[in-house]
Amino acid sequence: MTVSFVLRLRRAALAALLGLTSLALAACALPVNRAPVQQTYRLAATEIRTAPLPQATVIQLLPVRAAAGFQSPAMM
Repeated sequence: MTVSFVLRLRRAALAALLGLTSLALAACALPVNRAPVQQTYRLAATEIRTAPLPQATVIQLLPVRAAAGFQSPAMM
């Protein structure tokens, strides 16, 4: 084995080790459980220009459903 071959092999091994290490660290950063979808938001009044609200305002977001489309009996 020549010196240049050993250096290339060493460089390839270090690159592979670096790639595997970064892949392992990236996999550890992923969340284990998926966060639930938030559908209810509470809006508080701003204190700069408006008086505080006497009651909290709650907005609930419902899922959006698509219309039947052009081929439905309602569109014919």
